[in-house]
Amino acid sequence: MVRTNLKYATEVATSYKELEEAIEAFNKLSLEDDGDLTIARDKRDLLLLQSELRDAMKRRFIKVLNPAIQKAVQSKFATNITIQRLIKEAEKIVKTLKKQEEFAHPVLHLSSSTIAEIHGYRQVTPEIHDVMTATFMLLGEKPETIQEWDDIRFLMGKSGKKSLMVRIKSFNMSNLSESSALRVGSMLEKYNVKVIHSKSSGVAAFYEWSINIVQEKNALLQSARQREDESLRATHNKKGKRAKKL
Repeated sequence: MVRTNLKYATEVATSYKELEEAIEAFNKLSLEDDGDLTIARDKRDLLLLQSELRDAMKRRFIKVLNPAIQKAVQSKFATNITIQRLIKEAEKIVKTLKKQEEFAHPVLHLSSSTIAEIHGYRQVTPEIHDVMTATFMLLGEKPETIQEWDDIRFLMGKSGKKSLMVRIKSFNMSNLSESSALRVGSMLEKYNVKVIHSKSSGVAAFYEWSINIVQEKNALLQSARQREDESLRATHNKKGKRAKKL
C-alpha cells in the first residue's frame, strides 16, 4: 500500500512537499527501493528546484536569482524542459533588474540638497510638474491624486519605506501596467533631456529614469507579444500537419 502510494504520488505530485510526505512514509517501513524510491526522490528534487526558481523570480533580487539560476544550470535537471524555461525567465528578470539599477543610478545619487531644492519649489514650470507627475505615476500613484504640485510635494516629503528614493530603488517593473506606461510616455514625449535640464538638473535625472522605464516596459511588452505570436504560429502549424496526415 505504501509503495503504491509512493508510485501514485510520484505520478501526480505537483509540489515537492506532497512527494516528501510519501517518501517519508516509505522510509519509515524500511522497504527495499526497487527503483521506486529513487524515481520519487528525483521527482521531488526536480519539483524543489522548480519551486526555488519560481520563489527567486517572485522575490526579484539579483542576489537571490543568480544563485538559483546557477544551481539549476549545474543540476542534473538542466536539460528538463520546465527547468530550461524557468532558467530563461529568471535570466530575463535579472537582465531587467540590472537595467533598472542602471536607470535608477543617476536619481539615487542626487544629493539631499538637490532633492530638498525640488521639494521646496512653491511654483514650477509645466515641464517640472509633468516630469514629477510622471515619476509618481510610474511608482503607482493614481493621476487624479497628484494633479496639483502640492500633491507632489507631499509625496516627496515622505520618509522611510514611502520615501521617493526608496520607492525608486525598490521599483518593480511587473507592477507597471501597459496603460500607465503609455500615458506617461505620451506625457513626456514632447520634452527632451536638454529642455528639462535647462529647468532643473535634478528633475532631469527623474526625466531620464521615467523615459528609460517606459521604453523598457514597451520593449518587454513587444517581446512578450512576439513570443505569443510565435507560439500561436507553432500551434497552428502542428494542427495543419496533423490535418494533412488525416
